[in-house]
Amino acid sequence: MLKRLLDKLSGFNTLYYPGCMTAHLLPHIQRRYEGLLRAIGTDFIVLPQGEIFCCGSPVHRAGYPDDFHHLRDHNLEVFHRFSVKRIISNCPACVYTFKEFYRMESWHVADVVFRRGRRISSRAPTMEDGPIAYHHPCHMTRYLGVKKEPLEILRGHGYNPVEVGLDGNPNPCCGAGGGLQANEPDLAGAIAQDLLAGLQQNRLVTSCPLCYMHLQRHAGGIKVIELGELLE
Repeated sequence: MLKRLLDKLSGFNTLYYPGCMTAHLLPHIQRRYEGLLRAIGTDFIVLPQGEIFCCGSPVHRAGYPDDFHHLRDHNLEVFHRFSVKRIISNCPACVYTFKEFYRMESWHVADVVFRRGRRISSRAPTMEDGPIAYHHPCHMTRYLGVKKEPLEILRGHGYNPVEVGLDGNPNPCCGAGGGLQANEPDLAGAIAQDLLAGLQQNRLVTSCPLCYMHLQRHAGGIKVIELGELLE
């Protein structure tokens, strides 16, 4: 509470940054997280249209450092102009990029919800909901170290999530990351289908927009759910 008050007095802002995929392909998820952040009492701003640029993660990982530096320099200028001190995003790759390459305080929205320790949704799961599986996005666990937080959030809302595993790997990739979906779509799809085929549950939750869209595309009869959907 004191930190939030000091930030206000100092004129610093917290930015909710949805990321390219959420902003352009999943706008309903952006609106959902804006509502969730307000529900837990988080003060934040959203950049106006025309100011939102890609964080640069895709071009950086594709080996285009000049393009990445151009995006980073533009974004840092915008953040300075809007007095942005910290960033919250529902995209793990964006969070990691801001944290590692911009050297800015950056949090995944699941981390923020967990730290606030508040139940958001008043809706309790029913027997008809059935069991759920939870898929850990690669950037969340391997780069950010955020693993228990989404599980505890789900448990706090009455769910009993089962972590997805495959061939002894407790955190299997969905197959979309690292440019694989764009460059080797058949292989990326096969990886997703292997992961989905091993599920004992008929509902799968994840907390990454790329994982969500990729797994949904190959889900068959399994319902793929974005984390925020269960917190409304």
